[in-house]
Amino acid sequence: GYGSDQAYLRYQRMSKNAPNIVILGHLSENILRNSMRIRDLYSTSREYGLKPRFIWGQDGDLELVPLPDINAEEFERILGLASPPLVLEHEYFNPGGLANPVLVTPPFTWSLLRSLGHFRLKARLQGVPSYHAFYHPDHPADGLRVTAGIFRNFARDVRQAGGQPLLLIFAGPGDVEFLQENNESVYQSLVDIMDREGLLYVDMAPVLLEYLGDRDPQELIVLGHYNEEGNKLVATAVEAFMRQRL
Repeated sequence: GYGSDQAYLRYQRMSKNAPNIVILGHLSENILRNSMRIRDLYSTSREYGLKPRFIWGQDGDLELVPLPDINAEEFERILGLASPPLVLEHEYFNPGGLANPVLVTPPFTWSLLRSLGHFRLKARLQGVPSYHAFYHPDHPADGLRVTAGIFRNFARDVRQAGGQPLLLIFAGPGDVEFLQENNESVYQSLVDIMDREGLLYVDMAPVLLEYLGDRDPQELIVLGHYNEEGNKLVATAVEAFMRQRL
């Protein structure tokens, strides 16, 4: 269930031995994972992908919600596979919730109609990546504020430890296509925050767009991740940025 929130928590555990430069990677799709505690609720797989997450606390900063402490029976009830249903606190993708992951139950016509509100289907009909709406400041998942808070606190912690923080935004094919068609990123709101707060980052979307030319971005992807050519491009872009700016 790895998200950029878990990457930040990993850094906190190892920060005493941190190097001079610390890079936090954020896949554009991670804004979804930063809004969940059980990855199985949105991935359609059965991996028991339990994870902690951050919420925006009443004190105006991130508040950690721990790994769900549930047994196998409760897990099945949360997924809607057993009765009675169980709603997990601070889980945006609960069945029947705002993201509308629909359980197919009688009457089936009603289930079908409800499924039209599913966040993935709405994004598909709009021709945008499934996580596009989650980067809007007013989205009920509050993913933008939480993700920006993770970036901000990570940068603060690294500086306090005497290091230099660098954020790395991994872009997917949909991000490259969106940038080409709209002249702005799917996650433009996050880029604007990083620029406004002076956070150093490497954004792979424009790098990929320039590198690929007329090639299909899918040529750099295998099983949802960069292939050897894509990883080499990331390494080259990060090295160039570090030589110029750090």
